[in-house]
Formats: sequence, structure tokens, C-alpha cells
Amino acid sequence: MSDIIHNLQTPNPPPSKVESATLRLEEILERAFQSRFQNVEISGNTSALPLAFLLTSSHAKAINSLPHLVIVADDRKAEEFQNLISFFDPVRICTCLRSFDVSPYSGLNSQPRVMSARMRFLHAAQNAKPGTLLVASLPALLQKTLPFQVFNSSTFKFNRGDEIPDQFPDFLNSLGYRASPVVEDHGQYASRGGIIDIFSAAHERPV
Repeated sequence: MSDIIHNLQTPNPPPSKVESATLRLEEILERAFQSRFQNVEISGNTSALPLAFLLTSSHAKAINSLPHLVIVADDRKAEEFQNLISFFDPVRICTCLRSFDVSPYSGLNSQPRVMSARMRFLHAAQNAKPGTLLVASLPALLQKTLPFQVFNSSTFKFNRGDEIPDQFPDFLNSLGYRASPVVEDHGQYASRGGIIDIFSAAHERPV
């Protein structure tokens, strides 16, 4: 009984082994980032779980003050890392660069969802903020994509209260969007008077 009372009266229970290890790793990384060494190597574990836990649970300023790009071996591991981030922090967004689903020498076009996912990654990378999480596989990084200047010139941003210009449908057509009575898939838009529904590559749902 005395042990139970003592435990109930303890205001701050000792940290768990996981918490202690995380705090220790944060301290080591903080000192490494403040030193003259720019490259920090952590070895001893091939699983992405510790990294996902660190990036979602860390309070270290040196870690949270910059965007993060995580490079993995293939698309399957990239998806696994995304799932780990969602497990540890369901509201944290981790944007993934997907590989093309067809060979660049096949003469075939990738699915619109794949192209939109790649454009969404470029948009997230272009507008990366402190703490932004990006994950890409080596095959996806090796595949060519739009140059920054071309991507930036093809971006149209609206703010709340802005009027949609009359030539906006022509702008969408020039980017490869397809006019449709009902917007159901990436790369489609519907124009009804002054109302435009669009499934932008920058978003996971139509707006």
C-alpha cells in the first residue's frame, strides 16, 4: 500500500527509456550542428522508425528550424516512412516524391495521379517552411522533372477575395488541365459562370 501511495504522490515520474534516448540524441545533434562539422552521420539502425519518431517528437531548435528531406531506397520505403510519420503525428504532413509508373522510354504517359503527386512535391519543396517533411526515393530523385523557373512561372496563386480572370481557363488548358462537366480526378476543372472547380496538383482534393 505504501508503494502505491508513493507512486500516486510522485508529481513527475522518471522519463522512460525511449524518452531518455530521444533527449540524449537531441543533445548530441544540437552540439553537432553547432560545431564546425556540417555532416552528421548516425549509424547502428537500418529502420526508419527512430528517425520518424525523432522528427515528429523533437523539441530541439536546430532540428525544427529547417525543412527536412529524407531520402530512402525505393518508393515502398518512402510510403512506409510516410505511414510512420502519420503514426507518431497524425496532423503532420509528409509529402512524398513518387517515381513515374512507366518507363521514360516507353512512349506512354504516367497516370494523372502520379504526375499530380510529383507536382505536389515540387510545390511543397518550393514553399518549404521550418519543420516541413519531404521524403523521396533514389529512383524518383534520378528522374528528371521541371526546372524551378518553369515550375514557378506555371504557378498561379489566388488569395481570398481575388477575382478570377476571364482568361484563367485558357491558362489551365495551357498547363494540360482538362475541362470536364464534373471534377473527379487530378488535372480536371469545371467552369460554370464565375465559379470554377479545379483539382489542382497542389492539393489532395478538388477545390
